[in-house]
Amino acid sequence: MIYISFSFAIAGFLIDMMYLMIGLVVDILLGYGLHLPIEYVAKVQDDFIGAKFHDLWPNGSLTGRTNGMRTFSAFSVGGALWDFIPIEFKGILDVFVGRTLTTWIAHTWAQKWFPLVEATENLGWEAFTFGFNIGKTLSGFSRWLFLMALTSGLAIILPSIILGLIIILTILLHMFKIFFILLSSYIKIMLYIMFAPIIILFEVIPGQSAFGWWFKNLIGELIAFPIVVAIMVTGQAIVLMINNPRYWSFGSAYTTTGQNIVSSFSGGDYPFTLPFLYGFRSEDFSMIVALGIILIIPDFIKMAKAKIGVQDSPLNFGLGTFFAGASMFVSGLGTAGSLQSYRHTLAGSSPFERQKGFLEMIPGMGGIAKWMRDKSTVPEAPRSGG
Repeated sequence: MIYISFSFAIAGFLIDMMYLMIGLVVDILLGYGLHLPIEYVAKVQDDFIGAKFHDLWPNGSLTGRTNGMRTFSAFSVGGALWDFIPIEFKGILDVFVGRTLTTWIAHTWAQKWFPLVEATENLGWEAFTFGFNIGKTLSGFSRWLFLMALTSGLAIILPSIILGLIIILTILLHMFKIFFILLSSYIKIMLYIMFAPIIILFEVIPGQSAFGWWFKNLIGELIAFPIVVAIMVTGQAIVLMINNPRYWSFGSAYTTTGQNIVSSFSGGDYPFTLPFLYGFRSEDFSMIVALGIILIIPDFIKMAKAKIGVQDSPLNFGLGTFFAGASMFVSGLGTAGSLQSYRHTLAGSSPFERQKGFLEMIPGMGGIAKWMRDKSTVPEAPRSGG
């Protein structure tokens, strides 16, 4: 009875501890770790406590403001990933994929601009030659020059655009995945609190530890929110540490030691980098590392829950839970298409087809085939008499 009486108070205390943990994580990583101003740390704490869905998008700064720092750009990361590709393999992609796609896009865009280019070219040459119409003779040269300029420009930026779009889709997928993980945790927390007296009541059964199960699962769902904050702050802190040498030392107690270690590895001019990771700009490298850390949030949440001892609950909510009707709609369209294909196979689509339906090849079944065609034919509009 004591557990049941204090169940709501215990739940409220755990929720307060969750908010306290969020504040401590931000203060430890940014205030104690990077020695940022207390006003800045407090602003970040407030932003994360009242964070919205779009705040899951990595923006390169801790408060949504650039403050002179380079903001996150998926296309910049795409260009950095393109630099990771070996030169030999990059050449193969450039010959077989890049050139073909670039040429196709250039020709597609050029069709819209050719009339304007040719009109300007003809007008200019006619004015220069006092009316002698030789502009058309040079239209081929203008086409070639325009295509060369457009193709060269696309060949430079197209790999970054393609990889950037892939990264954007990946981030959006993980944003929704993290959102539904947190939404699932929120719903479970509400259920655990509302039904706490009923769940803890099973403690009276010998051999059952209902209160321990309830307490452990409630902590496991609440811990998801500080974990997301901790990983996002860690990713952004890495961006600061790599791009700003004054943040290389982490922690006031280890300022001298940390700075000496990092400087000895990096030579004092570049941030700490390990073998096979050299040769990239620090800005691009920091974005890739921070993005990789943020993308492991779902797996890290599962690992943390497993360490606490929380097993996966059958009450799971995901993207499929809310959009299950879409799969039914798509499967219905597929079924309708299959039925239409079967009808064409059996009865044909029209009596004037060269290849008739299967039923029409069977003696005496032509009437059934005609009936099937008439049932699926759209009736014609009535004609006016006279």
